[in-house]
Amino acid sequence: ISSDVLHGNLSQRKREYVLTNFRQGKIRLLITTDLSARGLDIPQVDLVILTSPPQVNLI
Repeated sequence: ISSDVLHGNLSQRKREYVLTNFRQGKIRLLITTDLSARGLDIPQVDLVILTSPPQVNLI
């Protein structure tokens, strides 16, 4: 399975490259941090697995 990663330590150019490849189907599995939790609209995504939800302070 073709895969790549997306995280905050990548340059903006590399992030755009990875997302373009994912949208075009060149990458089938995208592993990412919460960096991409908001703002991505990729209709062909069928499954999202969240392994470590963010901490929430309940006051």
